[in-house]
Amino acid sequence: MITTKLCNNNDREDPIFLDDMIYEILQFLDTKTILQICMKISRQWRQVSLKIRLSLSFYWDQDEDNSYLLSFVCKTVHDGSKLAQSIATSENLQNVTWLDLSHNEIDLTGVEYIANSGNLRNLASLTLKFNFISSTGVELISNSEFLQNLTLLNLASNTIGSEGAKFISTSESLKNLTSLNLSFTEIGINGTEYIANSDHMKNLTFLDLSGNEIGSEGAKYIANSQHLRKLTSLVLDSCNIGCEGTIYLSNSPNLEDLTSLDLGYNDIGIAGVESISKSIYLKNLTSLLLSSNELEGAAFEYIANSERLRNLTKLDISFTKIGSTTGIRHLVNSEILQKLVSLILSYSEIDSEGAKLIANSEKFKNLTVLDLMENYIEAEGTKFIANSHHMKNLTLLDLWSNRIGIEGAKFIANSENLNQLTSLILYDNEIGSEGTLLLANSKTLKNLRYLDLSSNEICSKGVSYISQSNILKKLTFLDLSFNEIGSEGVELIANSHNMKNLMTLNLYSSRIGPKAAKFITSSENFENLRYLDLSSNTIGKEGVDIISNSALAKQLVFLDLSENTNNQK
Repeated sequence: MITTKLCNNNDREDPIFLDDMIYEILQFLDTKTILQICMKISRQWRQVSLKIRLSLSFYWDQDEDNSYLLSFVCKTVHDGSKLAQSIATSENLQNVTWLDLSHNEIDLTGVEYIANSGNLRNLASLTLKFNFISSTGVELISNSEFLQNLTLLNLASNTIGSEGAKFISTSESLKNLTSLNLSFTEIGINGTEYIANSDHMKNLTFLDLSGNEIGSEGAKYIANSQHLRKLTSLVLDSCNIGCEGTIYLSNSPNLEDLTSLDLGYNDIGIAGVESISKSIYLKNLTSLLLSSNELEGAAFEYIANSERLRNLTKLDISFTKIGSTTGIRHLVNSEILQKLVSLILSYSEIDSEGAKLIANSEKFKNLTVLDLMENYIEAEGTKFIANSHHMKNLTLLDLWSNRIGIEGAKFIANSENLNQLTSLILYDNEIGSEGTLLLANSKTLKNLRYLDLSSNEICSKGVSYISQSNILKKLTFLDLSFNEIGSEGVELIANSHNMKNLMTLNLYSSRIGPKAAKFITSSENFENLRYLDLSSNTIGKEGVDIISNSALAKQLVFLDLSENTNNQK
């Protein structure tokens, strides 16, 4: 057995571990542990630690004190530019390869620090979504001599405009990009043209231009591009490409390597679906997302009977009028769609009869994900799903807002076919504390990791069933928002050893009072907790201060205490 002890003499000449041994140890540790602990053990450990590739994500919310996130890297900072400066100048971060600075109000000054930092020359992935970056900031990134190793760049939800897209498309430094996300950046048709016609973009395998008004003309630029032939994933959600744009894409030999295509919210129409289903170039698709295109009738027949779509494993036709009649029958009887493992039919006017057709379809026996959010399946439809042996491979079942009630919860709890479930979403289903008891005692749900019971009229009694359940002790995610659990419910969760694996706890608007603060901060069962939402309760200023300044807050990645005092935003 190897033993060791810490020593204050950083210059000792007889290291206990060889560098290679330390390096192997560090491979199993996360970035925070390496920065907080390993770099402080000795000079030897620090030098070896600097060789380890690091991944960092900093979420910054101006209403919260998240300074602890940076305490192990640099000085405490309180704005995006200083955050960027601290990271860019930190000698401890010379081997960061993955950096996410989303939601940090980073402006031109912050971008300048990043672009001019020699310490960040090893970055392969840079995410700066939801900041204040303009085309000038993009110019700095595009011209940076230190960011030439980037293979992933995410600038989503920044106002970079077509000029920003032009800087990226002409950048010698960014020619190694394989993944580019410019969603909601106002690049328009001209920006799309710059990207599509750029030889520097020839290595892209992933491109997301969602939320940009590129229209059918922008789709045509993509379809005709000789430089985007390596694309395997194309996301054009909410781009207003319409039927005409869809036809351009479907007829493009340049897109024959695509395996994933997202054309949600584009009003592609039946003719657009027909063009996809008959395309000789889109035959490699495994994922097809057509949400919110108001499809009906013949559109589903085209999908169900298309030889070109035989490789599909994921299909999203949410927000359509498929209902429970002809449309759904085309899908459940399809010989083509037998490889589907994920089927998303939320907001699709499906009732219990439609649920019955899905559940009884042998063609869907490989499904692992079934999303029926916001439909009308009720308890009767739930019974068909729970009792079907074709549904035995499901790992995720989403019945958000389907009015399944206590009876529906009982069907799930007693099912002999749903024992592979790891995620169950039952938001707004009126199951109450009685339905919660049924789920908490169900041996069928012994593998659950993710449970959403928000907005279900659950009181503290219902929480007691969850917290005392040995069946649910594997939970890592629990959402009880929009219930009436009160501080008593929080105490039950905090004192439950069965809840020690929780990483995410959402208790938004759950009638939680000031006492909850002490229950939460004194709990010995929250050592794994990383995400905590207590917003829109009545914890009060004192309670907010107690939680914000607690040891628990320092371990959290996300903490929301907003709308808990009269003077809070």
